[in-house]
Amino acid sequence: MKKIIHLPTSTAGFSSGLSEIERRKNLNSKVFIEDQNKFGYQSDFQLNSKNFLIKFFLKLFFLLKNRKSFDIYHFNFGKSLFDLFYLGLPMLDLPVYKGR
Repeated sequence: MKKIIHLPTSTAGFSSGLSEIERRKNLNSKVFIEDQNKFGYQSDFQLNSKNFLIKFFLKLFFLLKNRKSFDIYHFNFGKSLFDLFYLGLPMLDLPVYKGR
């Protein structure tokens, strides 16, 4: 069975909605979000810090621990887990998933 993860945002509840439908189809689907929005969409993994450095290391730990745990990585909102576009470093983590 394919293992799917939706990350890193809960924009409009898309990740939660897709995961719920996939679970109804008996797929192993999880949701990872960085920040919970005011609507409180369901997630399986969530960062609970506003501090940039703490969030960075929590994401790094998650990536290293789970990089081989999923077969499909669905990135929402045109972002990856380490999308540092504002620093000129977009989607730094994509080679890690590909090389797993």
